[in-house]
Amino acid sequence: MRSRFIVVRGGQREVLATLQVPANSGAARNGEGALAVFRYGPFGPYLGHRHFARLERSCERLGLPTPNRFALLDDLLAVGRPKEDHRVRLTICDDGDGKPMRWMEVSEIAPARPRPKCMVVEGQATALHGAKTTSYAFSRHALRLAKASGADDAIVVAGSRLVEGATSSVWLVKDGRARLCVGAGALEGITAGRLLELAPALGIDAERVSGLSMEDMHAADEVWLTSSIAGLRTVAAVGDVVLGAAPVGEALRAAYDEDRAIDWGEMPVSPTNLKRASKHLQDVGFRREGTIYELEDSGRCWRLQLEPTRGEALWLRTYPGGATKLESWMAGSDFHETREAFRARGYGRIGAFEIEASRFGMPETYRAHANGEPCELQLFRWSLIDPEEELRLQKEAEETRPMQSEQVLVPASVGRDKRGLYLVRPLRLGASLHQIMRARAPTMPQALALLLQAARGMTELHRAPRPLMGRCVRPDELHVDLAGRVYWRLPTWYWLLEGETSKSFPSDFAWASPEHCLAEAVDARANVFSLGVMAFEWLSGRSLFRADTAFRTMENVRQMPIPSLTSWRPDVPAAIADVVHGALVRDRMARPRDEAEFAQLLSESIMRAGLRVAEQSELVPLTIEAGGEGLAHERAFVERLNRR
Repeated sequence: MRSRFIVVRGGQREVLATLQVPANSGAARNGEGALAVFRYGPFGPYLGHRHFARLERSCERLGLPTPNRFALLDDLLAVGRPKEDHRVRLTICDDGDGKPMRWMEVSEIAPARPRPKCMVVEGQATALHGAKTTSYAFSRHALRLAKASGADDAIVVAGSRLVEGATSSVWLVKDGRARLCVGAGALEGITAGRLLELAPALGIDAERVSGLSMEDMHAADEVWLTSSIAGLRTVAAVGDVVLGAAPVGEALRAAYDEDRAIDWGEMPVSPTNLKRASKHLQDVGFRREGTIYELEDSGRCWRLQLEPTRGEALWLRTYPGGATKLESWMAGSDFHETREAFRARGYGRIGAFEIEASRFGMPETYRAHANGEPCELQLFRWSLIDPEEELRLQKEAEETRPMQSEQVLVPASVGRDKRGLYLVRPLRLGASLHQIMRARAPTMPQALALLLQAARGMTELHRAPRPLMGRCVRPDELHVDLAGRVYWRLPTWYWLLEGETSKSFPSDFAWASPEHCLAEAVDARANVFSLGVMAFEWLSGRSLFRADTAFRTMENVRQMPIPSLTSWRPDVPAAIADVVHGALVRDRMARPRDEAEFAQLLSESIMRAGLRVAEQSELVPLTIEAGGEGLAHERAFVERLNRR
């Protein structure tokens, strides 16, 4: 496929075969433009959320308007989804008349030499305090010098100090220890950050190091270059110094390639890739029973359920020798490890808390205890959150702590560990609504009871000192305990303050409102729309907006005609269907004004229809069945602590 350009100027979007940039634009005039370069494949941009976050920071540094991430997705959709990975180069600058413009170049990925020869070039880092810009003059100069001397790439040094690659990050490996060069003023790559996360699972000691020198490079066993497009390449020679085999780099590259092929958290399992995933699981020793895959390994039980119709995400890692680890997956799949296995991995304690087992998901969630009190601990690794997110999580935890009630579960404490920031909540036994819906559809009285409790709980969130709106209200943030009480878990990455605009993607668009998808400011009516989606799905037993990719799901939320609830389930009374459809109106001004009004309208329609609402005790069997083995483990854990 030849390069295609998506150009947005004056609010108008065009797809062009050639690009004409105004001669007086910031990028053409003085290289003053924000830049992002990433892979774009059938399931979207790889690590797109990180590239877009850095793009926002770059725009802020250059005084450019911060781009709307959802508009960027629309730009990509305008050119279509490629069958293979393509290179996207995204530029944002002013058009010379003081107005913002942006363009994307989408092109095939040119093959790169897997083991490049490098030349050392004297120079300085050109990054503007962590910003990625279009000012690439020195980088191009360094590459021209390298190619003129017969090399493939360039490594920049300042005196005896390593700085960075011309267009990549530089790594040195000595005695199996991988060190990422953090040169003065150098820009750390998105790929380098992801490799730092993948390395520990392979037993590779990897870390960021500043002050690396030419002497360190000449003494290294391996030298790597990493970038978003070329991935990880092991260097064959630096100048006249020839490097041998690179087993550490090859192992990490294989893990990275697999990570890219099955993108963590961004690739739903669809009928197309389910067969591949299923075969892969069985090839590496998983036993299959229907949609359940299990593997026992050194006292651990790895369990996964693949459900393409529900769009479950598959997070899979393959390592050298064919070993496979299921690191985490969406809530609803249970994962348990013995205490001994955790201690072997260094998870014996986090802060003052003794770790018993992992539960699910991302952020990492653990079952733990301190002084005999059971709790749930969520770990947000430093590599996955930036200082702004850390501050927000801490503030949310402090501000919501007084809200602790039967319908809202908030952190009891916040701490810092060498691994990351952690939040601690009381351990409340039960199951998420996501698990319950997977186990079996509730009866009409049970569904109505769940909806009324969910709406009332969300009303309580709206009445917080600083009202909280759902960034993406999801059923796995809504839980039912063993007394049949429905409650929300706070805080998470899913909440916004009233009137705030989301700067990041919802982790799942299936329950998001049109305002979320357009990155508009939200109020209580966005929550009402999310409740309407849940009501439709719980009463019909079918997914409303979910599609095979996040892009299509988002488009469905914004544009798909809403089918009649009674056509999907004829026994739903018209009065109740009217309330549900009223919550799903895309014009927010036409919806109920808040969750309390939605709950009131629903209660009145139930009374008019003469229907019964299930008692809390009638929800307990649903919870126990849905909680399954995971809930049984947690109940046994609490009983053990009580006997001490």
